Amino acid sequence: MYNKEQRKTYYQLNKTCILELQRNQYKKNGRKSRSKGIRKIPPISWKRYEVIGHSLLKGSVYLNQSYDQHKNHDLLWNNKTVDVKTVQQNKENCWVFPLNHVKDIDLFLLFCLKKKKIIKTLLIPTSAIPNLTGIGVGRNSKYDVYKIKQ
Repeated sequence: MYNKEQRKTYYQLNKTCILELQRNQYKKNGRKSRSKGIRKIPPISWKRYEVIGHSLLKGSVYLNQSYDQHKNHDLLWNNKTVDVKTVQQNKENCWVFPLNHVKDIDLFLLFCLKKKKIIKTLLIPTSAIPNLTGIGVGRNSKYDVYKIKQ
């Protein structure tokens, strides 16, 4: 087994090698830095969208007190559990939400974003999702029947 110092040295060397490979690849392509085609979107604050979801669903209870008690759902609305998911639009102009096999959720409130602006808001029951691994939403989607007004 490696001790703590040996592991730290290994990870630093590995990181240095990866950075060196990237630099060599940029030089090979005649660029000094990262490609203009790759864009870095700043991370979104998902707590903000939980609060927006709480205001959209009138009479809902926002469960932000303890993460241990409510780790799978964010809201309680009409005695149904609601999980709020937020995703930026990808380069194929669609949104892919990972659902992580959550079985005790009744509804999913999905916020489809483009540059932090809400494009679509969907309230989808779990029964409408064939497998609970993930859901893909496009501009014109079969899930548009679950679209809610803001």
